[in-house]
Amino acid sequence: MRDQIRMLAQPSISQWLLRVTINWLEITALFYGMFYFRHWATDVLGILLLGTRQHALALLAHEAIHKSISRNKYLNDILGNTLSSLPIFQSLGFFKAFHLNHHAYMLTEKDPEVHVRLKSPKKWGVPLTKWGRWKILITDLSGIGYLDTRHALPFIVPTLKPIDVIAPTVFWTLVITISVKLNAGWIPLYWTIAFVTSYWAMFRQRALTEHIGTDSTHKIIANPLQRFFYLPHNTWYHFEHHINANVPCWNLPKLRALSNEKDFISVDEMFEKLAQTKA
Repeated sequence: MRDQIRMLAQPSISQWLLRVTINWLEITALFYGMFYFRHWATDVLGILLLGTRQHALALLAHEAIHKSISRNKYLNDILGNTLSSLPIFQSLGFFKAFHLNHHAYMLTEKDPEVHVRLKSPKKWGVPLTKWGRWKILITDLSGIGYLDTRHALPFIVPTLKPIDVIAPTVFWTLVITISVKLNAGWIPLYWTIAFVTSYWAMFRQRALTEHIGTDSTHKIIANPLQRFFYLPHNTWYHFEHHINANVPCWNLPKLRALSNEKDFISVDEMFEKLAQTKA
């Protein structure tokens, strides 16, 4: 079994590029649809869907953090930054230390996620009722919820290198300059609106399925709609991801098949349990 897991943990440029290419084709189609129809309703729908694809890119950047693209650090980071991380306003280094510390100290006092969630217990705690989830979703979609990201900054800013600030600044200066010159300034504008609304809403909905209300990681099964909107790229296999973080997302189903773990429940059943869990 150890040899099988070692094989599953091999990085793959082609597998990662396939997924990021599909994401960018979806994003291109959304922008084309908004340009073609030119209606406020299409714009609203397009922005909502853009955020789900931004979240999908974030999860592919997460794969780069775990070196799942290539064992060559430079190639891994260049692809991860240019195709997934920089487009969502951050370098890989922005989130790397925070996330790896979460893995190293999961749910202990040294886990930065624990400290961030303690700052907003009503949004990250239990019981988590259906109405409570709706309130969180509406608040996040309004853009107000994105302010919660400030709680992570004390754990992120001290770990940043100059390139982690320079790279996103240069990237987005170029994107905005070219867009304006092409009379397409609405593209980075809509992209930014999606990021602080729909992206963060999907980010939080996904995060709620991971460790909330348990001293471990939820073992869940997601339906197709959940997978598209807030659990893309096999991220509902979060239990397996914590078993072996070196296994890329495309091999997590195989890792689950190898394990003897049972008692997997649907996302809906998990949320029903969280609604009845006492703080």
